[in-house]
Amino acid sequence: MRRSRRRITDDGDAVNVTPMLDIVFIMLIFFIVTATFLNVKGLDFTQPRDSGGESTGDPKPVIGVYVDEQSLCSVEGVPKECSEVEIAVEGLLANKPGATVNIQVHYASDHKVQVLLKDRFLKRKQKTKIEYVGKPG
Repeated sequence: MRRSRRRITDDGDAVNVTPMLDIVFIMLIFFIVTATFLNVKGLDFTQPRDSGGESTGDPKPVIGVYVDEQSLCSVEGVPKECSEVEIAVEGLLANKPGATVNIQVHYASDHKVQVLLKDRFLKRKQKTKIEYVGKPG
């Protein structure tokens, strides 16, 4: 007797991955919907505008006060007694409203003169800037 050979096929051994793909896509959608995305802000490197300045781009007026190494004062190049500087600046402010007072002080000048000028302008609420000129020491 002869035995018949049957051909064995692997059709019954295949794994059906369709339900697994459905679950993966459902989980993916769930995680995307429930995720919280961070709103990360970058650094701002733009220069801020001057809040009190004019938008026309005109330079602000400046009144120059200079104290030399002998502690002698001058306003806009005109020699003045250090006690009269405040009055001279007040007269110039009539022509230059809103001007900043730029006090240039030599390193060798007397410290009392610097403090006197700065205090007088602070009492008037005048915008001032102090710069040191000359060689220190």
